[in-house]
Amino acid sequence: MGSEMCIRDRACDASYTEVPRCWRRGRARVSGLRAELPEPIRVSLRCEFVRPQLGVIVEMDVNACIVDAVNSGRDTLDAENGKKVLASFGIKVPQSLLALSPDGADAAFSQLQAPLVAKIVSPDIIHKSDIGGVKIGLSSAAELGQALIDIEAAASSHTDYIDGYLVEEMAPAGHEVVVGGSTDPTFGPIIMFGLGGIFVEVLADVAFRICPIATLDAREMIDELKAVKLLRGARGGVVASEDAIVDTLMKVGGEKGMMLALEGK
Repeated sequence: MGSEMCIRDRACDASYTEVPRCWRRGRARVSGLRAELPEPIRVSLRCEFVRPQLGVIVEMDVNACIVDAVNSGRDTLDAENGKKVLASFGIKVPQSLLALSPDGADAAFSQLQAPLVAKIVSPDIIHKSDIGGVKIGLSSAAELGQALIDIEAAASSHTDYIDGYLVEEMAPAGHEVVVGGSTDPTFGPIIMFGLGGIFVEVLADVAFRICPIATLDAREMIDELKAVKLLRGARGGVVASEDAIVDTLMKVGGEKGMMLALEGK
C-alpha cells in the first residue's frame, strides 16, 4: 500500500523506503486521511491561537513537566502546563492563571484584563467545550464567578477530578488555526497545520511536513489548505498574519523547534 519515494535525511545523502499513498512526492509532504496518521507522541502538545499579540514568555523545566505527566499516567498536559511549554519555546500565549475553585474568581479577575475565558482543568476532560466546560466573553468578576460555578456543575457529571479552572485573557477576534505534531516510527517528528477549533474535526483541512521544516515549507503548508482563501480575507473577512503563522510553525517544527527538542520525551 504505497509507492517508493526518495527522502533526504540527516544521516546520509538519500534513502529509499516504502511510504503510505497519503504521502505526496516532495519534501515531507503529507495530505492523507486522519485515519492514516501515525500514533501521537505520548505527551500531546497542541497550540491553537487566533493572533499572537497577547502573551508572556515563561521559564520552566520542560522535561520535568513532561516526566511528571508521564509518571502520573497522563498522555496529555493540562492546559496550564501545555501553554507554559509552548511559551518556553517562544510561542506567545494568552496571559492566564489557575483558579482552584469558583471562590477564586475575584482574585483571578483582578489580575487579568477582561474580556476573559474560563475553562475546566481535568485529566478526564480533553474536549472541554463538548461538556460545557468553556465560558467566553466574561467581563466582570461576578460573571466569572458564575461561569466557574456553571462549569463545575457541568463537569461534575463527567469526572470526579477537577484540578481547577484556567482563566485567561481573550485574544482579539480573528481566524483560529491549529498547529500540532506526532512522531512517525520511520520519519520521526511530523508537524501539522490547518484550520483550528471545530473546523479541524469537521473539515480535516490540514497539511503535514517532516521536521525540521524551513520557512518555505511553512509557507507551502499554508498554501496547501483548501480554505486558505479564508485566511486571506475572502469576501471581506479578516486577513490572517501569515508571518505570525510561519513564525509559530518554525518554533514548533523548525531546526530548533519544539518537536525536535522534545523528540523521544
